[in-house]
Amino acid sequence: MVAVLWASPLIQQFTGHPGNLSQIARSVTASGGTSAGWSGLDQWASAMGRPLVGWAPNGDLLQPTTSFGFGSLLLVLVPVLAATGLGWWGHRHDDRSVVRVVATVAVILAATAITATRIPVDGAFSYRYYALWLQPAAIIVWLLLGWSGLRLLGARGWSVPARATRFIVPVVLVLGVGISALPRPGTWEPWALYRVVAGKVAPTVVDEIDGSPSAVVRFRGGTPYLSTGSAVVLALEEAGLSVVVDPGFIGDVSPWGEQRRYIGRSVDAEVWVVSGPPPSDLPADARLLIEVPILTADERTSVEADAAQLRTNAADGLTPGPRSPVDDQERTRLREAMADPVAAYDSGLVTRLALRGLIEPPGDDLNHLVTVDRLRGMAGEDTVTVYLAAGT
Repeated sequence: MVAVLWASPLIQQFTGHPGNLSQIARSVTASGGTSAGWSGLDQWASAMGRPLVGWAPNGDLLQPTTSFGFGSLLLVLVPVLAATGLGWWGHRHDDRSVVRVVATVAVILAATAITATRIPVDGAFSYRYYALWLQPAAIIVWLLLGWSGLRLLGARGWSVPARATRFIVPVVLVLGVGISALPRPGTWEPWALYRVVAGKVAPTVVDEIDGSPSAVVRFRGGTPYLSTGSAVVLALEEAGLSVVVDPGFIGDVSPWGEQRRYIGRSVDAEVWVVSGPPPSDLPADARLLIEVPILTADERTSVEADAAQLRTNAADGLTPGPRSPVDDQERTRLREAMADPVAAYDSGLVTRLALRGLIEPPGDDLNHLVTVDRLRGMAGEDTVTVYLAAGT
């Protein structure tokens, strides 16, 4: 079993870049970035310490950083004491199966707790993403603990009566359906707008580039990087082209897969997906294919009104958040924001500090603050323009 379970990561270690094991080692030894720390452990406690209740989906896209308190400590003790008690009980009755299962649970609890404290808080998107995986981990933990408890009770001659079984099964099904029906994160407003722009851009590019067997797609700007550029890549690949990606910078890991990384290879065409004004390195022979406004006039008016209200809220003063600064850079930025909240909001510093949990979001709604901030950026980009140039 060990060979089967470890075969995939070992193969990927030697065939991929970077390998799984290399990334694990890097995450343990890396010193850059700010980790969630106690706030991450609070997220762990909320998921692990509240069976069923802690697994209810949160309708918010972004997860604000939280503080670890006495209530969090009590929730931490729930799975720890349950595992300890069942392990002791299994050992006392010489039930090796239960002892092994509880040992597995202990490993899961320790590994997930350590990982939760290392969740990056540089952006609440990643914080929310990593916090979500705690829920399936908690489900596995409590299924294993529940199985262990039932096995030990059965060894003592206790069994669930048939009538109770007929009652328990429907109750569990109803609870499962009820939880699944609770609100989940909907389509984030900027993403919905990204899809509209991508839907207008991608088909035009495919029609215009027809006949070229290969292409490099170059992203320039926020919207191309976050959405439109990827849509163009996938549309061209679906049309049968061999496509590589130039995201506008060189990173250790290519989110579009190493096979799509552009490393100066020869291609038949260049597709430039640009937001805002044309970049300085746009080829002279580049031909305009399509230009699409990112926001409509009504959407732009709505964003401006929301931004004005948040700016007013910031001007009324900022409130420190649940996290304290951990280095000189955070302390300096926090002082700057407190000294001039309006300028900090205009520059986007208020949003970045709220994402890190260093201040409370103006208006007390992190989702709204980040949404308006991204929409402001999209309004500043104005349009997405696609150019076609000869290959290299």
